[in-house]
Amino acid sequence: MAHHDQGWTGWLSHFVVQRHAWIAGLGVLTMVVAAVGLFRLETTVKLLSMFSPESRILQDYAWLEEHLGPLVPVEVVLEFDDQNEMSILQRLALVNQVQQTLDNMNMVGGTMSAATFTPDLPRGRGIGQIIQKSVIQRRLAAAMSDEAGDPYVRSTDDGQLWRISARVEALNSLDYGQFTEALRKQVEPLLRKASDSPGDIRATYTGVVPLIYKAQRALLNDLTSSFLTAFLLIGIVMMFALRGVAPGIVSMLPNVFPAIVIFGSMGWIGRLCDIGSMMTASVALGIAVDDTVHYLSWFRRGMRQGLSRREAIQYAYENCARAMLQTTIICGFGMLVFALSAFVPTSRFASMIFMMLVTALIGDLLFLPALLAGPLGRFF
Repeated sequence: MAHHDQGWTGWLSHFVVQRHAWIAGLGVLTMVVAAVGLFRLETTVKLLSMFSPESRILQDYAWLEEHLGPLVPVEVVLEFDDQNEMSILQRLALVNQVQQTLDNMNMVGGTMSAATFTPDLPRGRGIGQIIQKSVIQRRLAAAMSDEAGDPYVRSTDDGQLWRISARVEALNSLDYGQFTEALRKQVEPLLRKASDSPGDIRATYTGVVPLIYKAQRALLNDLTSSFLTAFLLIGIVMMFALRGVAPGIVSMLPNVFPAIVIFGSMGWIGRLCDIGSMMTASVALGIAVDDTVHYLSWFRRGMRQGLSRREAIQYAYENCARAMLQTTIICGFGMLVFALSAFVPTSRFASMIFMMLVTALIGDLLFLPALLAGPLGRFF
């Protein structure tokens, strides 16, 4: 029972079957080379990378930083618990040390704390210096007891919080995670040296942008782990559906083909992977699995009807290739409209989805049939 289609599906079927070794080999080689590029892939969660260089918001940031100074707030909060016996002046001196440490960091453009608004502490032990210290301590205590509260010092039920605010540039290539770690390495030795007094001193490193950075980094890591989890679970399901470990593994090759090729290529060309790009991996996996299952269903149906493997490949082409192509065209060009968006993650998501869909179609209409026509096809 032969099926002869004089249309493009018949021609494509004949082309793939006749050259299946070359196509399968090229597909595997492409995946291997691209997989090496995955180790070179770098991710980014920089907020300002979400906008094009010509966008109004980046131009405004550049003008403000040029005329006013750095804009991104980074906060260090020192917490003295209620058992700590350091006096207010000793705490102020420690805050001043931490503030000076921040000032000496290249990335920091300016700092502010309670020490900014107090006179330099006298170093001598004469009557005048003692009186001056007493006055400063009394005024600090009065300011902290004010109902309005001091924005840089706050008393709590468990102790006292002293805030040091720094500003860093928004338009540089600063990695806030690395900056926070560098800041921690500078501040922690000062706290350990000062904690000889009874009671603990802890530092919290925070700020609006670093918090958003942490949230985005966590989201990016979760997207990566969710893709790997989905790949594992889908692989197990395919093994059960195809009733064998070998066919399940073979069927997953075209499923991961688009993700490995696209993200591996990004690694080779040095393009950064952001959240918008990473979201496409799971989407592409789902679409590729749908096309793979669609094609394999018709292929196995042809085999059950007594067709040879090559005839079953053509039978599958005749019954699902057009539907797969139409799905790719409709979904791909439908998403490609958003590639014109000024919001970079949306634009990248749209362009990546389009490339993923096209690559998935290549994997399911060229790579998969070539595998089925070769020695691996006997597992099905």
